[in-house]
Amino acid sequence: YPGLLGKFCCRMSGPSCCPSTLEMVEPQGGINQDGMLVELYSEIQNTQRFYELSCRAGVEGKPCRFLDRRLHNQSKCVQKYSYTYAIVRDDGTESSARSAPRPQQLFPSATGYKWRLDYIR
Repeated sequence: YPGLLGKFCCRMSGPSCCPSTLEMVEPQGGINQDGMLVELYSEIQNTQRFYELSCRAGVEGKPCRFLDRRLHNQSKCVQKYSYTYAIVRDDGTESSARSAPRPQQLFPSATGYKWRLDYIR
């Protein structure tokens, strides 16, 4: 993600068919379920942190390990994404393409912006 404020990393232990890395990230933005870039709430003392499980470098697209020799070349490691709640800046627009209702609770702030919960990846 562009704009990461910090990254804390650890490698997953033990053998895995597709090795991965677990990181704690503090992004400034995310992608919502409509595919739009949204700004995440952040202040000097308060930032949102998320755990991100990613394919280890050089693993994505490669065949999975520990499979039967006959299936080895038919498999590949792929990056998966999931959505999580985050406090995002409310820009006042609503998408009509939403497949599921989203929380609309607004949070006022001293900056004058309004913030709400939304799903991001």
